[in-house]
Amino acid sequence: KYTGEGEDAFQKSCRIRVKDAQGRISDTGEMETERHQGMPFPDMEWRSFTEYQVQVEGKDRGGNLTESGWITFVTGALVPEDFQGQWIGTGEGKPFYARKRWNLTKKVKSAYALVCGLGQFRFYINGKKVSDHELDPGWTNYDRKVQYVMFDIAPYLREGENVFGVSVGNGFYLGDKGGRYFFEMPPEAMKRFMPPNTNGYRPFGDALPLKGMFLLRYADGSSDVICTDSSWKVRRSACQLANVYGSEIYDARKDPAGWNDVFFDDGTWAPAVKVEGPKGRLTAQGQPPIVVKKVCEAKLIARQEDGDLYDLGQNMSCILEISVKGKRGDRVELLPAEKLDERGKIDQMAKNWNMIDVSCTYILSGDPEGETWRQEFSYVGGRYVLVKGAAPADEAAFADGTESADQAAFAGKTGSADEAALADGADTADGGPAAEGSGTTLLALRGYYIVSDSPVTGSFWCDDRRYNQVYDLIAEAMDSNLKSVHTDCPTIEKTAWLEESHLLAPSLMFYRDVRDRWRKIFCDAATDQYSADTAENGLDGKPFFRGAGFLPPIAP
Repeated sequence: KYTGEGEDAFQKSCRIRVKDAQGRISDTGEMETERHQGMPFPDMEWRSFTEYQVQVEGKDRGGNLTESGWITFVTGALVPEDFQGQWIGTGEGKPFYARKRWNLTKKVKSAYALVCGLGQFRFYINGKKVSDHELDPGWTNYDRKVQYVMFDIAPYLREGENVFGVSVGNGFYLGDKGGRYFFEMPPEAMKRFMPPNTNGYRPFGDALPLKGMFLLRYADGSSDVICTDSSWKVRRSACQLANVYGSEIYDARKDPAGWNDVFFDDGTWAPAVKVEGPKGRLTAQGQPPIVVKKVCEAKLIARQEDGDLYDLGQNMSCILEISVKGKRGDRVELLPAEKLDERGKIDQMAKNWNMIDVSCTYILSGDPEGETWRQEFSYVGGRYVLVKGAAPADEAAFADGTESADQAAFAGKTGSADEAALADGADTADGGPAAEGSGTTLLALRGYYIVSDSPVTGSFWCDDRRYNQVYDLIAEAMDSNLKSVHTDCPTIEKTAWLEESHLLAPSLMFYRDVRDRWRKIFCDAATDQYSADTAENGLDGKPFFRGAGFLPPIAP
């Protein structure tokens, strides 16, 4: 912050210094500029996976000097070849678990992980989820660019045995409809307002891939690198369907409890197989991660013949979570919606031309203490949830939005299963087909409102409550569409229409610091820029060529 007054408070010049691990300093010298962003670093040699320190100095028009302290940062894989490791998996297009047991015998100075699991992944060390990120990595055109995520993992490690665990789901890499909603532009809509239409979805591979590199540097100056290869163990996930548009099926009878921790016996798991990875260039995830903005507790608002209707309190893009208690094999189904029809029932019809029949199914393990499940690889848009197959534990408590003692006690507890019997993904002997839950109790239903972790920088208030409500409404709508891409809507498409990014940019830039988000948008547009032979589907069924250099309407 400059200390000058009036026009003297404006920046006149700045200076950037960078210090490497050997203490050598590179210096830009004083640069005459009023710019605060996008200034070049000193001309120096950069190395992958290396810690540097940076200091920024600024001078205002009055000659007053201000400088920062030394701030440490770490480089990622500056060239894709530096990211070691094989693309591994089960060789199938269904969600899977992967784990690696290893032994730590030295004192750790620093440790970093580079992970990419497509379409989405969740990363664990010794049973704990690493970071607060949701839905890593960011969505891209995987034929041209693929994002990995770099984590500081030193706080998660312990002396002796450690386990890396990664859960991988479909996302947009290998879309899995599973008989439920998956966006396709309806022909009647194409004729009304979308000529020529954008090309439909196509998968980017035949099997879900995972790649990881784990760098360990020790206090004695030595180092180790652990990479994904055939020494890792894999098995099919308890998540049977990971439809990126919000539908998931999770069979807790197939849940290998503790699979991502040290004590777990993976003797029945198969060695990982080498799979074909994406064609795109690996690059670090630069946009802010997706995180939970707040947690909304559901209220029971109606008992209906086809289920119980709950209200999360507002429309939002959210990850659903339930806590239940019931018999093994009982099935609970969740149907989200943005609105209700004139009869007070959920209405999943959008724009009168698309039925968004998204639903999540949880099949109970039968844990007598109760069990909790949360969407892993997708999110829904909406306010209302119809719950089938489970009755409320305490209808009065749900009605006023408070938790009963049981509801609070069971939050976060997961189901379990007989690992030996389920190693091949089959039901246990007493499992059988899942059934609608007749005696299942719903202990809790929550919505985890997710948004890009871009800092809030703007606000609005006036003495007219109506304008404040309009501002809040717009802010919530923007948050519900601010993910790894700027979506058109969180329900129907989940696609990155550049029209929206153009029209809403001023509003979003007032509300949040979205510089890194828009940098990704520009990179996605450049990455997907058309060549002379890029074709779209014309309304007459023939290829339509827009020409070299044209920007697509959707990127990625």
